[in-house]
Amino acid sequence: MQHRTTNLTHAFLFAVLLTTAAATHATAQQRTITTTAAAATPGEILRTARTLYIAPGRAVEANYLQYKLLRTDALADWGISIVEDEQAADLHLAVEQVRLNYIFRITDPRTSTIVVSGKVVAINDPVAAEFLGTEIIKRMRNVRRLR
Repeated sequence: MQHRTTNLTHAFLFAVLLTTAAATHATAQQRTITTTAAAATPGEILRTARTLYIAPGRAVEANYLQYKLLRTDALADWGISIVEDEQAADLHLAVEQVRLNYIFRITDPRTSTIVVSGKVVAINDPVAAEFLGTEIIKRMRNVRRLR
């Protein structure tokens, strides 16, 4: 009886070891895939992006900010178009207002990586949209140069 119990115990321990090894391998493989996907730099993300979504907000009217961004040739030169569908966008632009500060952030929705961020100071929304358009393009240009 002692011999049979020992064999069952060994078989059970062997099964546990195999299961643990398989789980460890799967976790390591998933970690490698996640690390590879997240390894893109903000410059690489910005260089490969083709669509930009401007999130509606209370700080600045999205249509007016879109107009200011499209007045420059930079987006067209980079092959980036502004889209209405949030799900179809490679990048998301959001603007928040804290007193006279208009804070913007462009993120990659797949990885939540902040690609570009900054702020401008303005006395009202139309002036802020003008300043934001200029500052966003300037920051995007600087980040696109990074490797």
